[in-house]
Amino acid sequence: MAETILICTVGGAHQPILTAIRELDPAFVLFFATGQDAATGGKGSVETITGKGTPVEVVKCCEVVERLPNIPTQAGLAQDRFDHDTAYSQLEVYRARLGRDAGPLAGQLFSALKWLTAPEADPRRTPARLWDLWLNAQRRADQGRFDDAVARGYRLLEWTAQWLLGTVGIDTGDLRQDQIPADLAIAPGGDGKRQAGLRNAWTLAAHHLCGEVAQFVASEHNRMLDHLRKRNYSILAHGDRPIGRADWEAFCAWIESGLIPLLRGQAAGVGLKTLAPQLPRRAPWRPGDDEPLPAASAH
Repeated sequence: MAETILICTVGGAHQPILTAIRELDPAFVLFFATGQDAATGGKGSVETITGKGTPVEVVKCCEVVERLPNIPTQAGLAQDRFDHDTAYSQLEVYRARLGRDAGPLAGQLFSALKWLTAPEADPRRTPARLWDLWLNAQRRADQGRFDDAVARGYRLLEWTAQWLLGTVGIDTGDLRQDQIPADLAIAPGGDGKRQAGLRNAWTLAAHHLCGEVAQFVASEHNRMLDHLRKRNYSILAHGDRPIGRADWEAFCAWIESGLIPLLRGQAAGVGLKTLAPQLPRRAPWRPGDDEPLPAASAH
């Protein structure tokens, strides 16, 4: 049975798109939507595809009478997922067809998927996934989704400390008293377990791993706290302030200069010497910020 690919142009009304998806039951849906208007600041129709919360507005008599989730969510389409096993199984069938003509990038990406889908006991799997998370954060920022990008960077920071501690047999979700230094107070929670959040996890990592990890914590502690405070005011944390481009760029620069060299070094130490390349960060038909639009489209 042939599989249908549905291509939808996204305008003001969402109902026709939902009807088409439900009636055709396509194997894949491609949305063409407008981005943010640089002149007016309008969000464009892409907000109804990728927007969080309830970006779809139902308007009657010039009034918004209902707000709904984005169109893919309403249609039950699978999306924004870190499903490495499925990605590997779907791409593996093309490996032989690509051959040498695909160039070095294809080989690097298949190698990356190999480590991303390695058995849990393989020491290279977690650092490969940490790096994949960082690449994903950068792609979210390229889409202007700075809250999402910073949330991923925050998770990267937390997960890196958890991974480092895990290499010496320490679980931040269930600490033993003898694993906690005398000058660090971590009381049992309601379930009787001692757990370490991000800041305490890095304190523990510095104490137990010493060396490069301890140097990172000593030199970057204050900058880390500064960026965490900004993140805590964001909508995806504990506040109501959206993260802007300047906040992301400052956070990104700190991650690149402070955390990434540590991650690279620690990953190499467990055998992951080559990290994955970045995926395309914009659609191939979209010029870069420094490239002019094609003449036929300039007006």
